[in-house]
Amino acid sequence: MRRNAHGLRLGFLGEIQKQVRKRIDQFAHIEEMLEPDNFLVFAAAPQIGTPIDHYGMPRWPSFVEAALRRLRGKDEEFIREWGDLMQRTGPAPDRVTADIDAAGRLLLESPWALASLSGSPGGPS
Repeated sequence: MRRNAHGLRLGFLGEIQKQVRKRIDQFAHIEEMLEPDNFLVFAAAPQIGTPIDHYGMPRWPSFVEAALRRLRGKDEEFIREWGDLMQRTGPAPDRVTADIDAAGRLLLESPWALASLSGSPGGPS
């Protein structure tokens, strides 16, 4: 697995990892700046009016199905609109594309377990 000078993975998963680390660092900085009660309010505020399209919410299964269609190359509109970006970021990990149905089950039931398929940090490689 190739990594950049900062130890992050290259490609699409590396970009996600970089963005997550940046958000965690920002969150930790805000936690240091605020009083504990104020930080709790800050941390909870985004959950007010939470969108219904993330894991565990009513629209999640339709988002998973869309992701599986894209992994199978059957979403022509997505490919037309985002194909160039997807070429630059690289393909999905072989462990995910080798068994797309298993990846779909994990997305529906326990998306955090995808690390075991993708070889992400914290999961088996």
